[in-house]
Amino acid sequence: MKFAESISWGFKTIVDPPQGNLMCGASVMGDPHPDHKMQCFCEPHLPNEPWWCANGGEDCKCKGRVFLGNKANAEHANTTFIGLIQDPYTVKKLGKTQGGITCTTKAFGFDPNPGFDKHCFCDGDLIYG
Repeated sequence: MKFAESISWGFKTIVDPPQGNLMCGASVMGDPHPDHKMQCFCEPHLPNEPWWCANGGEDCKCKGRVFLGNKANAEHANTTFIGLIQDPYTVKKLGKTQGGITCTTKAFGFDPNPGFDKHCFCDGDLIYG
């Protein structure tokens, strides 16, 4: 179980990267969240953001991690993945033989934010969570 207060992602593509190391800092990478610690990751390509897979009560077809959280928040009637993880949420990693899960708090064994409609996102690449 994770609770996220504030998450900011920033991506910077270095078109012609130098051989060796790059400095991880605002002067090189920009500052997506001023006055907070920064981490940098080198990736051969940008990871896919988890995709929406089901409304509450529906089956989410996914091989990977499934995130269950609020369907809506103060800003959006249908939250994006980033919006979903800004409120309390829960995540379940599915086994290799499972092909999905019902998008309900009962199936996840926990309601991260009682009283709100839910929906689910699939992280088939196992990048997040």
